[in-house]
Amino acid sequence: MSCTMKQHLKELIIFAFELLKEKIKEWASERAKNNTKNASQKADDFEKKAESAKTYEEADKFRAIAQVWREVAEQFRQENELLKRKIDEFSKDAEKEASKKVDDLNMDLDFSHQKPKFMIGDNSYNLPALPYNLSALPPPNDTKE
Repeated sequence: MSCTMKQHLKELIIFAFELLKEKIKEWASERAKNNTKNASQKADDFEKKAESAKTYEEADKFRAIAQVWREVAEQFRQENELLKRKIDEFSKDAEKEASKKVDDLNMDLDFSHQKPKFMIGDNSYNLPALPYNLSALPPPNDTKE
């Protein structure tokens, strides 16, 4: 019984980590996309200023500024990719650590008394008492086929 409880607990932890990881990646991607878009827009703006510049020196200055903004946009994109990889790496490490903690966790059910107990780690929790006549209980809803 406790193996099944541990497996369900592991699955729940992994689900929570995956959900959190995806939410963080979505947030980071949206943020990076906005930063990249803004930097690209500034590059385009300075490129237009270069086209309408009155002197070659002014045009060169605006083209140089546009190039810097293009490099900033690329840097945002690269940092986002690195961030996604790091999030995956940290998530896997955390999942492994949490899974090991669950493996090391003592979990059991004790039905030897009138009031059953659920034990986890050093803690014990009373469960509702079982009826004396278990045949009076309705059959379980087993939806598995």
